[in-house]
Amino acid sequence: MFMNKHIFLRSGYFYYRMAIPNDLKHLFPFREIKQSRSTDDKKNAESQALGIEGKVLQVYSILRSGVFSEETLPAAF
Repeated sequence: MFMNKHIFLRSGYFYYRMAIPNDLKHLFPFREIKQSRSTDDKKNAESQALGIEGKVLQVYSILRSGVFSEETLPAAF
């Protein structure tokens, strides 16, 4: 059975949480990405987490590639 390490239960609902990597922390005003999945169903939350995680990792990859300069990031996000 698949278990996503970025899913946790809080007040009856599942959340997705992933820490910002050390090399990118200076680009974000927060330490982690956290988003409610608005569900109390673990399988549904884990399924949703796969999509979120793919997008988050894609953003990290783009930021590391140097496509955006630090001056253009606030407008892009």
